[in-house]
Amino acid sequence: MFVRLGVKMSVHWEALGMEVVADCANGKQALEAWEMYHPDIVITDIKMPIMDGMELIQKIREKDKRTRIIILTVLEEFALAKQAISFGVSDYILKLTMTPAEMENILSRVKMELEDLKPSSNGMKTSDAWQEKIVKNYVFYHVLDRQQFSKLPLDDINLAMAVMELDNFDAVCEYLEDSHGSLVISAILNIIRELLEKDGRGLCIYLEGKRFLILSSRKSQVHSHIARLQFTDRLDKIRRRLAQYYKASVSFGISGVYDGIEHLPDMYLKCRNALDIKFYVGNGQDLDDRQDYGPVKKAYVKAQLERISQAVPASCLDQMKELSILLEYPEREVAANLFLRLITREVYHQFPDNDQRLKRLNNYAAMVSKAGTLSELADIYLECLRTSKEGVQKSKDGISKTVSDILSFIRENYSHPMSLDSIAEYVEMSPNYICGLFKREMGMNLMNYIMKFRIQKAASLMRTTHLKSYEIAEKVGFSDESYFSRCFKKMMGMSPNEYRRHDQRKEI
Repeated sequence: MFVRLGVKMSVHWEALGMEVVADCANGKQALEAWEMYHPDIVITDIKMPIMDGMELIQKIREKDKRTRIIILTVLEEFALAKQAISFGVSDYILKLTMTPAEMENILSRVKMELEDLKPSSNGMKTSDAWQEKIVKNYVFYHVLDRQQFSKLPLDDINLAMAVMELDNFDAVCEYLEDSHGSLVISAILNIIRELLEKDGRGLCIYLEGKRFLILSSRKSQVHSHIARLQFTDRLDKIRRRLAQYYKASVSFGISGVYDGIEHLPDMYLKCRNALDIKFYVGNGQDLDDRQDYGPVKKAYVKAQLERISQAVPASCLDQMKELSILLEYPEREVAANLFLRLITREVYHQFPDNDQRLKRLNNYAAMVSKAGTLSELADIYLECLRTSKEGVQKSKDGISKTVSDILSFIRENYSHPMSLDSIAEYVEMSPNYICGLFKREMGMNLMNYIMKFRIQKAASLMRTTHLKSYEIAEKVGFSDESYFSRCFKKMMGMSPNEYRRHDQRKEI
């Protein structure tokens, strides 16, 4: 009951264009509900009383091939999950680690599958969601449908693979004003697929979280070294285009070049292992698991420890001895647990109230779990130490020193061009980190806040001056008057001229 309630309460169904029509305690009730409502999507556990999930899936598939099915599972049930894939299951969710964001990402992809089933005017499918399903079934579960796989825009010759991670996912979401991330995922896929089509054979699918899988091949055989250089050149084009359009930073885990699709599952593991090196060497890298990153890792860890030692107060220098263990054991799990322990100690000193402690620790734990690099972990710890210096002030208003500095920066610079990178440089934190921190403490995206602040200032000038619209736009940081007018109307409900004519007194 609690799992069902958790799923219902944690997902923004209306934002996804969905509605929950039934909530059932077992497979028999679920089948009856399916027959009554004929829903587009069914989310089911595998092990249930009276009728289990496997039997439910089979009975639904006997009558309907269109209904999309998502299974809830645990690691011990992966054999059953693999069997369920053969029954036409769209995706799976691990119960012990599922998050609202993961749920919404999966539901968005399943919604794309449903759109995929709708014929267009010429009878062709309207999306490429079927490619994602075929590739995932093979690289994740080793379930290969050769007939369907042969329809993919790939050849058996000079196959190359990369797993791409969007380093600054939250920042890109802010840039595109996408609170759920589904628009970002779609935009990234469109850009990459367009580039792959221009350069030859290849495909891109969304994996999960911030990761995408890119596959490339050739129709004619060339030396593997040349094929690898050509593939990395394609990846470089993708990196530049994503940076140009979406201010995105990406890292690639890259496999070797092989002939034959039977190598794809192993290539995926190599890519994933290579991408894990990002934690030690930072964002925006091309990573190959064949390369020895030992010296680079050690130098990176030393640089981060030096950065921390220069920033911590004298009272915290003893903690540097604890952090020095990372020189010997630089694994991500070791680093995350170590920083979380030090943060917990600081929080207990900062807040005597247990409720405040718990709230802060939950926030920091969430931040640590999302940190993609050692540098980001260091940012979180340094922010905790900064907060410690102003513990009394923070406990009153709930705003950290970093967010307070960001607000001051915005007030002083809103009339000038202001980028996320310039704000991050001012507070000496990574762009990705300050986006997450600002949203947690202020309840809204950083770039949305800046836009709101500028429009609020513009509205005030509209009421108190006789400046022309283009002059006001320039004074509040807009270089383009038409863009200013669109933003003003979107936020105020009327154009600048209409606002002035109606002598609107209401602030945002």
